[in-house]
Amino acid sequence: MAKYSFRLATLLKLREQLRDERRAALAEAFHAEQLLDERELEINQENDSLREQRSHISRSENVAVDQLLEIQRYEAILMAEKQTLAKQREMLASEIERRREAMLMADRDVRALEKLRDRQQERHTQEEESRLRNELDEFAAQSHARKDRATCCD
Repeated sequence: MAKYSFRLATLLKLREQLRDERRAALAEAFHAEQLLDERELEINQENDSLREQRSHISRSENVAVDQLLEIQRYEAILMAEKQTLAKQREMLASEIERRREAMLMADRDVRALEKLRDRQQERHTQEEESRLRNELDEFAAQSHARKDRATCCD
């Protein structure tokens, strides 16, 4: 039986590499989103800590105005960073969606080529089986003809 060779195997490998690259790019975007989430959690924890400090300072007999001002300044810095994170999150969400679409398209291309390869391989197998059956039928017919000649001429 002749071995099947997919003529577009090189193209399939290239498409698989592209799909894998797109998948890696999407994973990087998800990692960036995770980093943003972690930083936002840190900011929220720092804000909670600052509120507790402010509350503690306000309850004490000697109110440290300098410390309160420093806490307010730091809170303002954290709020500005949180706003920056929100803007980055919006840009990242659109980038994730773009990369997801690119990965899905690359995956579709790979699946289409794989489906074509499978269909062609099945057709090749059927043709080879048909050819083999024809050869066996021919061999059987020749063998039968030889037996007939051998019995007829004896």
